[in-house]
Amino acid sequence: MNQNEPVLNRIKNLSWRKSNCWFCISLIIWMLGIGGSDLYAVPALIGLILLFKELILNNDPLPFSSISFNHSIVKILYVLLIFMVLAKTLLSLYSFKWNVFDVGSYSSVVFNLSNGLNFNSFLQVPATADHFTPSLALFVPFYWITATVHWLTFAKALSYLSAPLVVYFWLNNKTEKDYCFAISCMFGLWMLLLYKPSVSSRFFEFSPSSLAPPFIILSFFLMGKKRWFLFSITMLFILGLKEHMGVVLTGFGLYRILQKNFRTGIIFTTIGLCVTYLMIFHLMPYFRDYQVFGNTQIAPFQDITGKAGLWVFFH
Repeated sequence: MNQNEPVLNRIKNLSWRKSNCWFCISLIIWMLGIGGSDLYAVPALIGLILLFKELILNNDPLPFSSISFNHSIVKILYVLLIFMVLAKTLLSLYSFKWNVFDVGSYSSVVFNLSNGLNFNSFLQVPATADHFTPSLALFVPFYWITATVHWLTFAKALSYLSAPLVVYFWLNNKTEKDYCFAISCMFGLWMLLLYKPSVSSRFFEFSPSSLAPPFIILSFFLMGKKRWFLFSITMLFILGLKEHMGVVLTGFGLYRILQKNFRTGIIFTTIGLCVTYLMIFHLMPYFRDYQVFGNTQIAPFQDITGKAGLWVFFH
């Protein structure tokens, strides 16, 4: 296959007996969302079998080597992917196939915030009594333009779609350009095809924590550059997405400890654990007048006999 050959001609010349044809079919099925979340794996498996035959049995060159330094086809597919995912995100809300309770609940929170109220209309409780999501206040200006849940669902889609771009930005000055591009593509494919929360999010409407991935990657970049002010702003946004997001800062702390930077690691880990504990067991209960609520009733050492009976029953 000629490296200077137009992209459309390359697609036309794909053979059913070649692995790259089946990988393209797998990508198209995944992009269209045909047959659920796992059907794309069938042509991908066929492609892997043919790839093994080509590389190991026939000793052929790598089928993608001719386009490894031509980024145009990847960019075209990426733009098409963006349009298709955004279109599917828009239309899925009207398909009656989404679990729309959560997006309606969070949308009511943002709508009420745009009117100066800390209230969840679905649950009839203060918004911070159900989940701690102050970062959703960033959507308030958009709700002033027009109050629609599409702001939230589009933000979720763009969050996952932007992850490869953030990886490329992070690695841009760390390695050679083509290698950086290849790593970004592989990470993007893993993120969008194999990473279970990402795959599941295409069929589940919205959760504030789904906005976190590109900002977590950006935090690695800022931490490496020691831009602590911007790192703090980014981390505050992540912590405000949901009450359990303190585990992200704890993860950064453990990462620093593994790098033998014990002081920073211990500080990050301690702050992450304390923030999570305070939000779940003190701040949120305060807004619900300390009434019993499901998401804070962990109690691991209560009713051990009953829990053991349930474990035996289900196993």
